[in-house]
Amino acid sequence: MNDIVEQPQSSLRERRKQHLREELLSVAMRLFRENGIDSTSVDDIVRAAGVATGTFYLYFKVKADVVKEAVDALFAEMESRVAQAISLAPEDARVTLRAVVKAHLAFLQENQGMAPMLLSGRKQGTADMDEDTASSIRARSLAATVAVYERIIRTGMLQTHFREVDAGLAAHALQGILTGLAYRALDSGETFAGIDCAALELLEKGIKQGI
Repeated sequence: MNDIVEQPQSSLRERRKQHLREELLSVAMRLFRENGIDSTSVDDIVRAAGVATGTFYLYFKVKADVVKEAVDALFAEMESRVAQAISLAPEDARVTLRAVVKAHLAFLQENQGMAPMLLSGRKQGTADMDEDTASSIRARSLAATVAVYERIIRTGMLQTHFREVDAGLAAHALQGILTGLAYRALDSGETFAGIDCAALELLEKGIKQGI
């Protein structure tokens, strides 16, 4: 008796289609990471994937569709990294904050082409998206960075490691410092090494000369 059960042709076709869609998304993400969203065209994606341009449009209506999925996947990965950094850090909020900032910067270093969107949710690559989608991306960017910093700063105040301040304002200030220093590094071709220390020192000590 033959125990081999042949899979329906329709099932095989669906699996091939799903595999090809995942391959297109994977290639697009790699190119976005390396070159940035605006510098990557649909032609670049299909050329790298080795498929015809028409094949891309079988799975994605427009470039913005693959951008949104790539950004969603990237944010999920970054959020996972941050969660891991928090879980491995001691309960001391000062140590936790440094670990999270370091995790964010390491992720940005690996994904420099996507840094503008990951840093501040800027509308890079979203020109052909509707405003609701672009706003959603910006909101997720803030949730993945500023909201996390704010929670840690609040914890640090409860632990009396940080003085009483507006935690939300401090979190935005930290994000602003990190963004400025990261763009400076990107423009000069430097690595992000040391940015975490510089940013946190500026936030914690300010620029006021000691008395």
